[in-house]
Amino acid sequence: MTQAVLTGEVPLAMEGVPALLPHVKAGKLKPLAVTGDRRLVALPDVPNFAEAGVPGIGMTWFGLVAPAGTPPAAIDRLNREVVRVLRAPEFIALYEQAGRIVIASSPEDFAALIRKELPEWGGIVKATGIRPE
Repeated sequence: MTQAVLTGEVPLAMEGVPALLPHVKAGKLKPLAVTGDRRLVALPDVPNFAEAGVPGIGMTWFGLVAPAGTPPAAIDRLNREVVRVLRAPEFIALYEQAGRIVIASSPEDFAALIRKELPEWGGIVKATGIRPE
């Protein structure tokens, strides 16, 4: 997809910022908008979709999950250590310069995000007929 947009085979593409940032910095691609509810440190002059007049575009997120039945004490310790790293100024600076947003939250907040997004994306999958291959 990146190659197709770089060569002009396709006029528009949507991809994660870290994959495209080198091409943007080299002047080969022009970013139109970013996902999420705020602008990115790496692209401060690029509006988010809502600012650009297209609300409701979600963002890609990453998180840690553990098998059901993992002892709560183990989950609490893992979460504490991950949050400690995510809040380190050095980590935040590197992550933001790569075009990402750091969100350090609790297992409960992450579970709430998943519960919120499953029906939304499930509806899109059903409506479009997407099937795993």
